Amino acid sequence: MSQSNLPIPVGYHILVKPWETPSVVGSIIIPESRKKDEDVATPVFEVIAKGALAYKAEVKFPNGPYCKVGDSIMIPSYAGKVRFHIGDGDNAKEYRFIDDDQVIARITDPMAIRRNL
Repeated sequence: MSQSNLPIPVGYHILVKPWETPSVVGSIIIPESRKKDEDVATPVFEVIAKGALAYKAEVKFPNGPYCKVGDSIMIPSYAGKVRFHIGDGDNAKEYRFIDDDQVIARITDPMAIRRNL
């Protein structure tokens, strides 16, 4: 999907998308049903874009931004003011708008994070 088709966050909002579980890990093929379960329930997201005011409140963020575009982050399961999909059918991708202070952690290896089943 072209980035130009995505909504542009304004203010202190951040546009994120769930980190997608790979189809193959090593020599193991992940069944599509399991992959979809993991993708829906993941707490790991990729930062797609930030609004112009994200992390500008120096009182609130004295050590600077929690994340930048391209980072993998962890957010609470139900975080996000708006959840939406772009695309059709099985090709639809979920996106969310979150507030700049909803980021819990930056993640260096998304493959190391597993949700509780």
